[in-house]
Amino acid sequence: MSSFRYIICKPCEPEAMELTPIERKDYFYIFNEVPWLKLLNEVNVAETKGDKIYFSPSLEIENIYNKHGVSISIVGDIDDYEFYIFYKRPEIKKYFFGLFQKLNEKYFTGRTNQTKHDALLAIKALLDNNLELLRTKWG
Repeated sequence: MSSFRYIICKPCEPEAMELTPIERKDYFYIFNEVPWLKLLNEVNVAETKGDKIYFSPSLEIENIYNKHGVSISIVGDIDDYEFYIFYKRPEIKKYFFGLFQKLNEKYFTGRTNQTKHDALLAIKALLDNNLELLRTKWG
């Protein structure tokens, strides 16, 4: 059984699609098979027509055991686009001079202006459980 789950969000579909977990090595294939530019074009067409847009085109992969994950979205125009990479993880936040703390199970940080190479690097770091790289580059 895979320890990762993944979700694909399409812009004009109201529900995100959580798909059957696959082998670790196949997540790179999945990223490359997402029709990123076609989905980005759907966003641009929907905006022009005034149609409802539910999501940015995105792929989310999460380790189901430690709850660390990456979410990769594409934005821009067909000729000038970039990826956003969000790093999700549980994080303890301290407050009142460190006397109190609270666990935020879905703490997100993100970076804009990312490339396809950056996205593949983030996926690799997640699959390899390289949390230090995820924190350093996207945290």
